[in-house]
Amino acid sequence: MSGAVDAPALVLASTSPRRLELLARIGLTPTRVAAPEIDETPLKGELPRAYVARLAAVPTASSPSRC
Repeated sequence: MSGAVDAPALVLASTSPRRLELLARIGLTPTRVAAPEIDETPLKGELPRAYVARLAAVPTASSPSRC
């Protein structure tokens, strides 16, 4: 038994160069980069907090099925 533990896969559900850079700064390299297919247009009357929460949930919910 080697005792080594494999790191879990890290999927970056964004093609943002800035997000990739931020991960690199903390020593993480994504196993896969996947562009979420979502419309980032705010809904009519949508408040900023609700907008961010909605967009943050979409890649999380859609990425596992696309891996």
